[in-house]
Amino acid sequence: MRGVPLRIEIGPRDVDSNQFLMVRRDTGEKIPVPLDEAVARAQSLLEEIQRNMYEKARAFRDAHSHLHINTLEELKSHIARCEETGELPGFVLAGWCGSDECEAKVKEETKFTSRNIPFDPPARKQVCIHCGGEAKHTVWFARAY
Repeated sequence: MRGVPLRIEIGPRDVDSNQFLMVRRDTGEKIPVPLDEAVARAQSLLEEIQRNMYEKARAFRDAHSHLHINTLEELKSHIARCEETGELPGFVLAGWCGSDECEAKVKEETKFTSRNIPFDPPARKQVCIHCGGEAKHTVWFARAY
């Protein structure tokens, strides 16, 4: 039931009163709905739920995206700080020279791997997070959970 965005509950009393309940996944709110409004109400609620879930996911992503980390040492410090406070280390935007060895070293020391090379990153990184050489790519690094 957790994955269903909109749950419909119909009981004997609901049938007698010509209505039913719609329960929103995102808020848990129970909304009584007359049977003749079922389709229109479901469509509008599904659109609203989609907007709410999207905005919540975007806010979470933005709160856990880190653009200020440029070296492996800074990444290790960031991870240690997050572990101390119980926070998620999130996504880190960093430069990468394109070398498999550099990527492997980042993974070995931090368990962070390259997750995505964005077409239009929020910042361009000039220096590789590991070797300090010229960055060919700006990459999102993160742990796989």
